[in-house]
Amino acid sequence: MTLKRIGILVIPNIKRMIVSRYSFWVYGIVGIFTLIDVGLGWNGRSVTLFSIPLESCCSSREQALLGILHEHFSWVWVFIAFVFVLPKLLSPLGDSFLVSHVLWLRLTSCLSYEIAIARAALVIICSLWLCALGFFWVLINSLFHQIPLIKLLIDVEGLVSYVLLSSGIVVALDFGLSIDYSGRRFISSFAFLIPSLLLLIFTLISNTKYANYFPYTIPFITGAPPYTQLSVAIPYHFGSAAVLGILLLCFHVMSKVQYSRIEPKIVGGTELP
Repeated sequence: MTLKRIGILVIPNIKRMIVSRYSFWVYGIVGIFTLIDVGLGWNGRSVTLFSIPLESCCSSREQALLGILHEHFSWVWVFIAFVFVLPKLLSPLGDSFLVSHVLWLRLTSCLSYEIAIARAALVIICSLWLCALGFFWVLINSLFHQIPLIKLLIDVEGLVSYVLLSSGIVVALDFGLSIDYSGRRFISSFAFLIPSLLLLIFTLISNTKYANYFPYTIPFITGAPPYTQLSVAIPYHFGSAAVLGILLLCFHVMSKVQYSRIEPKIVGGTELP
């Protein structure tokens, strides 16, 4: 394995991902909501936006602000999922398994497991990039509204775990070259929805001992009433989803390790490369 060959596959995709019209939409929506959230305040009875009172269901300043901040980041999460994650990460990730893409990738002299590592690296770097943007939003709001970082980081954890789990599902559903373009797009769309649909399965689990660690990740749930069983367990659900996504990425890489070395062929007593 050479890092140079993996870099050839990863670096151009990272550049196209972080510096593109899709990424500028991401920068824009994060910036707009950061400016809006900076304008939030408290008049003693309700939350205000640029001194305009807003309807609030909480009498506590911190809880009222947290509810609105959670909702705002959830809208950012949904926007990023539809505008960036699906078209710029999941769909290209699924297309990389197509015959035409695999043949092109093999022209770079990269082995199968190096291509798998490049896919995993692309997902990890994308997750870190979104994590950095989310942390910027968290830091600004924490400093401006005097809210503990940990209470806002759960939103960033949710977004990152969503990216890791959905991407892990895409690469784990590797059926070789037997799936055509439509099939790969269906897998990408399926993986796009599954992290949130897992919440439906979670509601059917009766054993609370293990239910708290059931992996799912979905926006808007971080605004659940504080100190309830649901709100307390949310970080564990998001964390389990992130761990599952990383395990699926590792499984994809390990499944290709068997192709890391090509054994020489012996023909007529002569060793061929």
